[in-house]
Amino acid sequence: TYRTIYRTAYRRSPGPAAPRPRYACCPGWKRTSGLPRACGAAICQPPCQNGGTCVQPGRCHCPAGWRGDTCQTDVDECRAGQGTCPQDCVNTAGSYWCQCREGHGRSADGALCLPKTGTPRVAPSPTTGVDSAVEEEVQRLRSRVDVLEQ
Repeated sequence: TYRTIYRTAYRRSPGPAAPRPRYACCPGWKRTSGLPRACGAAICQPPCQNGGTCVQPGRCHCPAGWRGDTCQTDVDECRAGQGTCPQDCVNTAGSYWCQCREGHGRSADGALCLPKTGTPRVAPSPTTGVDSAVEEEVQRLRSRVDVLEQ
């Protein structure tokens, strides 16, 4: 047989402690500092990508070159016409760069493609079917440029 004995115990407390108020952030927000009421950081689920910033719950602000709900989609600046390249536009993740064709180099500011020294100023394409009159005019102009350069 078992026997259970109960005994009442007491302990002294320094006095009644007032309960501290507990604060909770609204849904979609989190604390930004150690202050109890500072709920200034938005929460984005899924999180913003590619350097995007969560500005409101579930809303990302995307940096240049990115778009989409979570900044997950690359903007093709070349196709959108934002890449103002003089010759060839090359899209990259989040940006673009300009490439000059063979025989040309970029200017110091990158805004122009200039013919490299010693290369022909006009190179007729064999696929365009340039007629002989145009080729003769090009040759005549080249010889005049050579005379001027000397």
